[in-house]
Amino acid sequence: MPDTATTAAHWLSLAALGAATAASYVYYRQWQQRQQQQQLQISAAYPWLRASVCVAAASGAAAKDGATSAPAAPAVWCSTPRQRPELMPLLVQGIGESFVPGSSSGQQQHQQQSATGKDKEVLLRAGCEAMARLMIDQWADYPVLFHTQCGHCVALLAPKPLVQQLLQLQQPKLQQWRAALLSCWASSSSSSSSSSAASVSLLLPLCLAVNRHMTAEGGKALQDAGVADYLKLVVIVTSPAARGQGLASALLAALTSLAEQQQLPLCLEAAHDGLLPLYERHGFSTLTRLNVQPNAAKEPHYISLMLRRPAA
Repeated sequence: MPDTATTAAHWLSLAALGAATAASYVYYRQWQQRQQQQQLQISAAYPWLRASVCVAAASGAAAKDGATSAPAAPAVWCSTPRQRPELMPLLVQGIGESFVPGSSSGQQQHQQQSATGKDKEVLLRAGCEAMARLMIDQWADYPVLFHTQCGHCVALLAPKPLVQQLLQLQQPKLQQWRAALLSCWASSSSSSSSSSAASVSLLLPLCLAVNRHMTAEGGKALQDAGVADYLKLVVIVTSPAARGQGLASALLAALTSLAEQQQLPLCLEAAHDGLLPLYERHGFSTLTRLNVQPNAAKEPHYISLMLRRPAA
């Protein structure tokens, strides 16, 4: 039979486990109540932002990216990320690419990189994709997902309160997100060495810091420009097999039309300068250049913060 000390230790362990479980439940309930309250506030402030709504019907023709004519423009729908989980891999990929300097700047540049440079890019993209999963999870029940009916082109469009929420984006469950990072690494690279896995697992805090830095700097630039309320196009991405068909232009046209109807400025961060002509054709202009490198000791890397104001 167990002695008294062992029995007491057993019951103390159970009591500690029970207290921890109760504290976790209370924290979860408080978080859930805050989320519900914020959802109600955003619904009241932006009543036109609703899920399961067609925001642009299919039309006769769309301007192809870089061309003058194209097939009919597809219908554009608004959903919550939770409603369309099958679109999340494409969305995560797009956010990951937009945060990696030079990852979308051209295949020739990518081919000229050394093996070490490519490994670093893969690691950084894996960290950014894990951060993207965390961001999307925060917005899972908000109508911020805009997509063509075919699902080959998707975008995240967030109102100002949700953008500011990114300043509090944290790493709530280290082990859970370390597993997510390792999953991203496994899908992004044929190498699966333990050293590489350990390296990529440390990148999420860095990616979160860069995201908070960009959000804060962009918000300050918009405030200095007199922009009180706005919508932000967080990312827009087309699946590789569907590129060149005008889907991004059709989706951009629907989003700019929506912002125009609501008389709200629309901003975005261009992942690289090669995208500037596309955005300029849709009425955007460069407001300022943001240094996405939060560490002053590191070499700066600039991207364009672009703004489209509604017509007076």
